[in-house]
Amino acid sequence: MPARRASQPRFVAYVENAFVPLRNAAALPYTDVVLRSLVTVAGDPTRVEGSGILSGLDPDDVATVRRAGKSVLVAVECGRAMEEAQGNPACATGLAASVAAFVAARGLDGVELSLAR
Repeated sequence: MPARRASQPRFVAYVENAFVPLRNAAALPYTDVVLRSLVTVAGDPTRVEGSGILSGLDPDDVATVRRAGKSVLVAVECGRAMEEAQGNPACATGLAASVAAFVAARGLDGVELSLAR
């Protein structure tokens, strides 16, 4: 994927459900595709799981979108977990490791954090 300068505009598409295959985003005029959403597992703020489109994400679809020059990110909605992680290094480290493992295992480019409660 070609590198972008920070000053270049970004056009972001948010994808929430799996009714339309992710690979279709390759033809859209966006620079970034954000998949929603990664949430913390109930009762364990150090583990995350995918919901919506992330629950059945096809790695070939991710590769198709990336070959079209778009970044594929995951939205991480962990407001409550972030509260628990503050002042708790073990919790913060576990949460970060869980998110990083999810991103790496699926060939994604990174995360978009949502810290809202």
